[in-house]
Amino acid sequence: MSRLRVSALPLCLLLSLTAAVANPVTNSQAGTNNLSRGAFLVSTKKLDNSSFQKTVILVTHYSRRGATGIAVNRESEWRIKDVFPHTKTMQHIEDKLFLGGPVQPESIFVLVSSKAGMDTMQKILPDLYFSAGSRAVAHGFANQNADRIRAFAGYSGWAPGQLENEISRGDWLVIQADHQVIFQNHKDLWKKLFTSWSGRWI
Repeated sequence: MSRLRVSALPLCLLLSLTAAVANPVTNSQAGTNNLSRGAFLVSTKKLDNSSFQKTVILVTHYSRRGATGIAVNRESEWRIKDVFPHTKTMQHIEDKLFLGGPVQPESIFVLVSSKAGMDTMQKILPDLYFSAGSRAVAHGFANQNADRIRAFAGYSGWAPGQLENEISRGDWLVIQADHQVIFQNHKDLWKKLFTSWSGRWI
């Protein structure tokens, strides 16, 4: 098995990705008016020949400076305990690492579902929290308030105006996010969301 190197993010990028409070999508209209932190981006058939084929992305940051997100349905071959071989508290974690996107694949992120809250993480949606760095991953798996956890390598990013243009030409559906489906069967997630929503908008 090949070894994935994980490192902490630069402070400026970490602040950009995790700053601000969640602003989830609240209606079911396609288009950039619904683009915000906490929305789902669901790739359409126009991206079938790209690296985003059948991908679902949770938007973690959106502003005039651009957008970032985490692909939530792309499982890797690596187990958490293999990615952190020198962290004793992680050696019992059999969960697979997910591939958050093509940008900085050596960096690590974590999504945590928690009804009790996670004080050290940023709130993306009700009961859903986000952070970056190997310490955040270890803390998430060790925290008794965490109900469900998923770790990701890398993220997806867009320059100012880039994501809006992709949505306008039909590359993505922007839909109402539901954090619970993130932790369900990831293999069926894209099909479930695409077939549920594409007929309403196209």
